[in-house]
Amino acid sequence: MRVMEPLTLHRRFRPWRYGVGHSELLLHSRAAADGEEHINVLFEDVRAVRLRSFYKPLILEAADEPTRLDILAFAQVPVRHHARYLCLSLPPQDAQRGFIARSLRSRPSIRVAPPVAPGNQRDTVPEGAGS
Repeated sequence: MRVMEPLTLHRRFRPWRYGVGHSELLLHSRAAADGEEHINVLFEDVRAVRLRSFYKPLILEAADEPTRLDILAFAQVPVRHHARYLCLSLPPQDAQRGFIARSLRSRPSIRVAPPVAPGNQRDTVPEGAGS
């Protein structure tokens, strides 16, 4: 099993889009007035999620083995396929952990999005982002 180093993004992120049909989850951080850019974190081939309304900061880390097994059971992933899945833990500051269970076939994509004019908000990640 692959090990992932924890990743901390010191911005406010919220779930922006979850598409069951395409198994995609997009977490979004809006640009601040001080010239920051939008940041999108896209997960593909998502099998299960438990999310809060926002994360500040967004911390992604590999779930420990007992938590991983609980997540995979929740997602109803057959034991024979467990090695194909990465389970990420989203540790909160004050509540129960969220999680994302996704296939190892694709990598999470973190993309800095260009500024968007008011009234023309995008909720997509450009093709090939994070590759």
